[in-house]
Amino acid sequence: MENCIFCALASGKIPSLKIYEDDEFFSCLDINPATPGHIILFPKRHYKTFMEMKDDEMKDLPFIVRGLTLALLEFGAEGVDVFYPIGSAAGQKSPHMVIHLIPRYKDDGLKFEWEPRKISKEDMLEIQKKVSSFVKIMRKKEEIIEEENKIKVIDKEIHPRHGYGLD
Repeated sequence: MENCIFCALASGKIPSLKIYEDDEFFSCLDINPATPGHIILFPKRHYKTFMEMKDDEMKDLPFIVRGLTLALLEFGAEGVDVFYPIGSAAGQKSPHMVIHLIPRYKDDGLKFEWEPRKISKEDMLEIQKKVSSFVKIMRKKEEIIEEENKIKVIDKEIHPRHGYGLD
């Protein structure tokens, strides 16, 4: 996307201290780090969030995050915050998906905490009901899509054996 700093970093138009790159993802040191060694990881294609990505584009993401986290721990971090804000209310500052891997050190001064809240049992049950219902609906849609994909594959395998041409 034009004028996107992350797209420019991934394409090499803006120089960076690259850490990792493959066909789908790019990571480099953050130029405004929360702590020394702060890594940003993002897709090369312009996506606002991972929800816009296709499943096959994200299949390696957990392994990349794990590898970068292990590297930070190996080279001196005492812990790592993996921070992925979605939406401005959560701290997303750009219209490009970015995962922050922030190495943590004793007394690093970085605060990532909140005051625990008390929520009534009734409200908690209502939240559980709404979220779990939505997740069940999404799972059913995924199962239907998966089943449709199986049918399409079967059709492609059956038609040639029976002499039906496929366009």
